[in-house]
Amino acid sequence: MSKNHKRTIEQKALARVICTIRKTKQLKREFLADVLTLSVGSIDKMEQGKTHLRFTDAIRFCDALQIDTQEFIHHYKKELLKLSPPPRGLG
Repeated sequence: MSKNHKRTIEQKALARVICTIRKTKQLKREFLADVLTLSVGSIDKMEQGKTHLRFTDAIRFCDALQIDTQEFIHHYKKELLKLSPPPRGLG
């Protein structure tokens, strides 16, 4: 797997986690944008995986979504497993 492909998978996993948690908590993008002092368009791009998120962004999202960072990481790992291709067999 190429480095760019791996980065894309990681980006999609983060995007899915943010979107899923926001929807589970029944929060609108406008609320999240206001709390994080971002535009709604920026939130939309992040949730679509079009914008690369830094680790500090993920922590800010945890604060805004009122979710423990460990829980966020747990959801992220689950999404990575869903999106990653299965390992190739040895035979």
